[in-house]
Amino acid sequence: MDIFLGFAACTRRSAEKDWERQLREKLANGLPVFAGLAVSENEDIAYFSERIVEELTGKEP
Repeated sequence: MDIFLGFAACTRRSAEKDWERQLREKLANGLPVFAGLAVSENEDIAYFSERIVEELTGKEP
């Protein structure tokens, strides 16, 4: 999950290259999955998923 968070955070700042835009688009397509995991009973999964949603949407889930 931390790798996905890193990708979401880095592509938010500058998605200049085509592969960066494609990666961010694929992550954004997974928003429903990350939003669902944000309510996981596993604290680590919930934390990272919440942060990914925040990075991809610019707001808290």
